[in-house]
Amino acid sequence: NGGLAIFFRDVTEHNAALEAVRVSQMRAENALQIAQLGTFEWNVTGNHVECSPRTREIFGFDDTQGHVADDFFKRIVPADVERVREEIKTAFKTNRRLNTEYRIQLPDGAVRNVVSSSVCHSNLGSAWARHVGVFSDSTARKQAEEKLREVDRRKDEFLAMLAHELRNPLAPITMAAGILSRPGIDQKTLHEMSAIVVRQAGHMTNLIDDLLDVSRINKGLVTLDQEVLDLKEVLGSAVEQVRVLMEKQNHDFSTQVTGEALHVLGDRVRLVQVFANILTNAAKYTPAGGKIHLALAIDASQAQVLVRDNGVGMSENLIPHIFDIFTQAERTPDRAQGGLGLGLSLVKNLVSLMGGTVTARSEGLGRGSEFAVLLPRLVDEPAQPAPPSPYLAGNVQVMHIMVVDDNVDAATTVAMLLEMDGHTVSVAHSAEQALATALAGLPNPPKAFLLDIGLPGMDGYELARRLRATPATAGATLIALTGYGQPQDRERSKASGFDHHLEKPVDPARLIALLNGIHAS
Repeated sequence: NGGLAIFFRDVTEHNAALEAVRVSQMRAENALQIAQLGTFEWNVTGNHVECSPRTREIFGFDDTQGHVADDFFKRIVPADVERVREEIKTAFKTNRRLNTEYRIQLPDGAVRNVVSSSVCHSNLGSAWARHVGVFSDSTARKQAEEKLREVDRRKDEFLAMLAHELRNPLAPITMAAGILSRPGIDQKTLHEMSAIVVRQAGHMTNLIDDLLDVSRINKGLVTLDQEVLDLKEVLGSAVEQVRVLMEKQNHDFSTQVTGEALHVLGDRVRLVQVFANILTNAAKYTPAGGKIHLALAIDASQAQVLVRDNGVGMSENLIPHIFDIFTQAERTPDRAQGGLGLGLSLVKNLVSLMGGTVTARSEGLGRGSEFAVLLPRLVDEPAQPAPPSPYLAGNVQVMHIMVVDDNVDAATTVAMLLEMDGHTVSVAHSAEQALATALAGLPNPPKAFLLDIGLPGMDGYELARRLRATPATAGATLIALTGYGQPQDRERSKASGFDHHLEKPVDPARLIALLNGIHAS
């Protein structure tokens, strides 16, 4: 008798389970690929390693390598090998997860940082043990962390330098103020102490201006007033600014300038600043009696300005960072010129804004430095005279002026300056007091107001709006005299009704000339 038996089994769940496993494996593989992780499984008993292609890539293995643990340990830099072995031993003893980081060296000499996250399993009753986990290349992260630490270190050094540089001018200002406060001071001493205060206050202003310039340029807030310039005239102005410093150091300064007319398109003030900063840098880092040479060369399309010195030079490590913010060569106790290390950063950014490039080179410490600025040349373009300054000096014209500042000393000194030129001056230390005083002066209210912005209570912006809304003062000239100097501050002061915006500390001659221009108009 023959027979046939047929059995049926529902494999739907089985197939669904297999599909779920396949999808899960695909997801895991995708995750590993996206995270750029390499996997490994080390059978410690048989000393055999199974690893993924990414692992082989991280360790630089060819087809014959990476099959035994020794291949991996040979890649670890000698200083890290013993630590890694001990960590693995400890993990096996405790059956715990192991997270460790170490360095490996590839056959071409390159060093990588590797992070290993793994689990160590062992059976204490037998010799069975295995080590399973993933590798990741952490080199880029370590380099980024090191770079951040370096930037942070340089910032700390910069802040310490800033404190030092601000204390330097404050010391003679404080001493001069103490001398000026003594009774019976003679006229000669008065002039000497006053000159010291003006000189040192100017130095502090330059430091603060450099800080603000760097911030504005990095934020893209600098607008250049470009015009056709005679580059030789620009260089002459820059040399004039630095001549006193070079003469003080008894530097041998020489020039080599072409006789041809040479025109470029640029912002005159900023371009003078560029070359003055480079020359100042040369003067600071060239010992007394050293040589500084300025050369100007041209070709059909560009002009090249070279500043060369035989000073302290630059190390190979410093040159790539010389134009970075907060970078400065090492100071020596006899180099008292100071500075914040911002000048060359400003140079690079300003030259770039004008379509040029700047480079630095040195043959090493003690062998001098050379800076080269390349600018696009304008051929056969006539030089255009610079526009006249809006602050033209003239004869003093007296008028009634109100000074409003909650800083009593600031208000008093400005008032004294104006009174010495014959003006009638009213002083207020709050917006409310200013409004009351101005209206009390009717029918002859102040013709000009110098207003601080950061007043207590009602600020200078609101005070300006109220003065504009008051018939008696609506036509007065409003001048913001403030420490706020960002572009948005100027826009806000203009929207509030101010005619002019001056940053503290203001040049007294500039202020007097501005007031004369108001009266003349």
